Amino acid sequence: MIPLSYNDRDQPLRLRATMTQAPMTPSTQIILYTRPDCHLCELAEDMLEQCQARWYPVDVETDLDLIRKYGNHIPVLQRPDVDRELYWPFTAETVRAFIDLEI
Repeated sequence: MIPLSYNDRDQPLRLRATMTQAPMTPSTQIILYTRPDCHLCELAEDMLEQCQARWYPVDVETDLDLIRKYGNHIPVLQRPDVDRELYWPFTAETVRAFIDLEI
């Protein structure tokens, strides 16, 4: 049996990924939610570079809604093309799986 976790729409994430799965294309970019002077965010940047992912940073401190949503949970990776997020802690292997939608 596969352990499932649920998103904010009460759908199992693994099943939801299957329903909306889209391959990573050259135009797909990962969003890295970050903030200044965040050591963990720097580690996340290194992992994204190691995986040769296309990504861009978004400073959560520039938007009150992002502060409310992510607070101290950064770094967070997001694939907007499939509405999936990956919260810290993660490794280069889990980042690669997230990029390839294997998690």
